[in-house]
Amino acid sequence: MTLEAGRCLPHDRRFALARSDSAFDPTHPVHLPETHFFMLMRDERLAERVTRFDARM
Repeated sequence: MTLEAGRCLPHDRRFALARSDSAFDPTHPVHLPETHFFMLMRDERLAERVTRFDARM
């Protein structure tokens, strides 16, 4: 994959990990503020995770 200046990272917002207290309802999803989800800025230990993503799936 080639990154381009001024373009977003493909699939950057495709998945998110909701916090257990987020009140997210998968049967009636609505927009929630980013504070309801894990994020590197607050949850820096996420950077220790080893993950893989295959966009073909």
